[in-house]
Amino acid sequence: MQKNVDPIIYLAFIGAICVGVCIILLFLGAEQNAGYMAFSLTKPDNSLPDIDEPMADGRSKASIQRIVAQNSAILRHAYNRALREKPDLEGRITVRFAINEFGKIISVRVIESTMNDPKFERIVVHKVRNWKFEEIDKPGDVTEVTYPFVFTQ
Repeated sequence: MQKNVDPIIYLAFIGAICVGVCIILLFLGAEQNAGYMAFSLTKPDNSLPDIDEPMADGRSKASIQRIVAQNSAILRHAYNRALREKPDLEGRITVRFAINEFGKIISVRVIESTMNDPKFERIVVHKVRNWKFEEIDKPGDVTEVTYPFVFTQ
């Protein structure tokens, strides 16, 4: 049985999410400007992933980008901890992961890295493996995603 959602409540919910994302983005920018370590999400040519382009398998790039953004603080925290042991640690880790129809990561692996730090790469894989995406109504669907993470001081 489907419940009807009041459009006002729905818009308020979406607005709250947008405000939360803006605060996170402002925090990341402020942290970077204050001399702390942060990272950015980019494609190999240093441009942002194209989130408007629809994917053929039923899951939108925008929904993937949203979950990555929601989990960015977890990766940033892991990076900041790794910097305590290796202050000059920086580079790019490109991760390929697969998401099933229920939003669960069923596989994840590093496909390219310039970090030269297998321990940190394993940490990133572990963190990504725990992400939860939205369910989609496409039985048996598996979405493959390749996502580069750039970690800089």
